[in-house]
Amino acid sequence: MKKIILCSVLIFTLAVETSCGSRFQNTAGGGVVSGESVSGEAVSGEAVSGEAVSGEAVSGEATSSVTEENGEHTEKKPVNITFTDARGNKQKLKTDGINAGDAASYLSGTLDEPMYSFVKDNHFYCLDIETAYQDGQILCDIDDGVSDEDQDSTPLDWGEYRGKLYITCDMPDLPNGDSQEGIQFRIIDLNTWETKEISCSEPYDPFFVDVFVYNEKIYVSPYDNAPNKLDEIDMNGKKVRTISFENKEGKESSVDVQGIVDGKIYYLTGKDNLYVLRSKDLATGEEKKVLQYELPPCPDTKNAEVQLRMSGDNLFIKQEFWHSEKWKQEYRSYSDYRLYCLPIKEGEKMKCLGEHMAGADFINEDVFYIDSKHLLHRLNLKKGTDKVISKRKYGYVYCTDEGLFAYKYDIWDEIIGDVYDDEDYGEDILYYMDFDGGNEKKLY
Repeated sequence: MKKIILCSVLIFTLAVETSCGSRFQNTAGGGVVSGESVSGEAVSGEAVSGEAVSGEAVSGEATSSVTEENGEHTEKKPVNITFTDARGNKQKLKTDGINAGDAASYLSGTLDEPMYSFVKDNHFYCLDIETAYQDGQILCDIDDGVSDEDQDSTPLDWGEYRGKLYITCDMPDLPNGDSQEGIQFRIIDLNTWETKEISCSEPYDPFFVDVFVYNEKIYVSPYDNAPNKLDEIDMNGKKVRTISFENKEGKESSVDVQGIVDGKIYYLTGKDNLYVLRSKDLATGEEKKVLQYELPPCPDTKNAEVQLRMSGDNLFIKQEFWHSEKWKQEYRSYSDYRLYCLPIKEGEKMKCLGEHMAGADFINEDVFYIDSKHLLHRLNLKKGTDKVISKRKYGYVYCTDEGLFAYKYDIWDEIIGDVYDDEDYGEDILYYMDFDGGNEKKLY
């Protein structure tokens, strides 16, 4: 799995919405990025990684304005609060407004989780190498319309953006069998089902990049060799420019691009458990600090990652700690989580919701998390209730507005090392249920 091997980058997402937008669990996303976004500066751990950005965004300075998105007028509301972080320090969060819709998609999920899954715009997507599924139903064949000579390229990461699927693939082998450097982008229009491919002119290693799609541009962050830069690629595969970022924390701090919203790139830096979120305007190049906070030190490992995301009126911060141990005759790499919540109200305090979680996702005032025994909980922040909603063991959970998607726990998903025979691995079994764990049904 890409994340286990690479400790891939989590995406910082700050958005106000009624659906969960992007995932928040053993990912991606990252990413998603499938997600929502925030503006400003942020802090990131020793390794920041994530899922995607989707939904509504925060950006700019404290001024009210009215903008038009997709034909609808939305009023930006300034955010300017003082809060207490997890170490008891007074901090500030400043943004100039919240705007729905104008957020990049982060291509993630294919090598991070079972069946290459992510949530975007209240839909659950998964991929079985050749076929894409939406909400448990077949969506399309990702190879449809692609020439035979390109069939040996392998899908790596993917995401949905403005009615199109974007899939990163490694370059197909040459006729003599030699491998090529670089990335192909496969694009499928979900309205016309037209498929096209773009070969990127830069020699990126497809296993060591984070990719965002925004306003007819593709943004690539090659974090193995240029962590402080982001390349802008046009839809012909040509690099237009390289965007660099300020890093006041110095060489000991890495820069992790978290998302693009309202024409601004958001990135995290961190040093000595102090995290900072910054924004950079794509048009003017202006950089601003939005947020900083401090977390308690890591327990018994320095291999930690940090992810932020907004849901309802709460900012969630997840610290992920990676561990490795011998299991039977194999080695397993697994993670657990420490989850914090900051209500976005004047004078509120950041609270730790739990430690040693195996995964989590949330929607509005509900947090759905998997405990260290892999049991699925529903924690309601408003009522203060916490109960197990299923006796089945799960490894991953995803929220939509209407219910939960969850994968059955399989310890073989955590095994690393040599290639094993197929019979050594379990199956990725996907379930759907309502928010109380009822009406559970097996989808795959």
